[in-house]
Amino acid sequence: MHDDDLESALDDIFGADFIEIDVKKDDKSTINTEDKLEPKISETQNKLNDFNDDMPNFNYQDIPFDNEKTYLTTENSDDKNHEDKNNNLKNKKNNKKKIISIIIVSLILLLLIIMYFIFGVTRTISCSSSAVDKGYKYIDQYKISYKNNDIIYIESNYTYTALNNEYKEQIQYVKQEKLPVIINSNGMPGFTYIYETSDDYFKVNGYLDFELIKFDDLDKIDQDLKPVSYYKINSKTTYKSFKKQLEKDGYKCVLSK
Repeated sequence: MHDDDLESALDDIFGADFIEIDVKKDDKSTINTEDKLEPKISETQNKLNDFNDDMPNFNYQDIPFDNEKTYLTTENSDDKNHEDKNNNLKNKKNNKKKIISIIIVSLILLLLIIMYFIFGVTRTISCSSSAVDKGYKYIDQYKISYKNNDIIYIESNYTYTALNNEYKEQIQYVKQEKLPVIINSNGMPGFTYIYETSDDYFKVNGYLDFELIKFDDLDKIDQDLKPVSYYKINSKTTYKSFKKQLEKDGYKCVLSK
């Protein structure tokens, strides 16, 4: 290849001003590149500087690395806050329901207690009559246990005491008056009478258990002819009706402790 052809090929590749080649026949080829490369390097450096000047200034620390993770964390945080709010609302509603339930249960218990003490408690009332004269004294007492208006139990105590010899004769009359009830009620469920007598007194203790009395049988008895208690009782006898009879005959009734 001729020297002219080689130079032309190099010019096409590197440009006419890039490299100067001195080619001599039968001599070693010498390429003087120092003078040609320095302008090119300077030009390239200037272009790089211009490019850097055109780039915007920013702080790499401001770059939000891991944007996807940050977004997910924010989204999860919002969901958690929403869930916490819902849980707080549920807890408030549950607490309100618990408080209302406690109040309702307390009111019901209070009402039951009041009803129990007013209607469900067994009470006892004592009705008594007594008299003292120059020759005798007597005391007649009835203790009535009842619940609501139903009689549960009646305990009676009658004692006649002669204060002198003249009235000791009256003990026999008292005894004859009281014995028929004791005899007629003997063996009947719910009726128990125990009497004591001496020269000075006559005493009768009666125990009537209304839960044991067979009122179907009792209602068939003509108690005017065959008395079984000192005050007539039957299936219609209530606390109020019995107390009314006693008070009508002068008995004074007071609640027992």
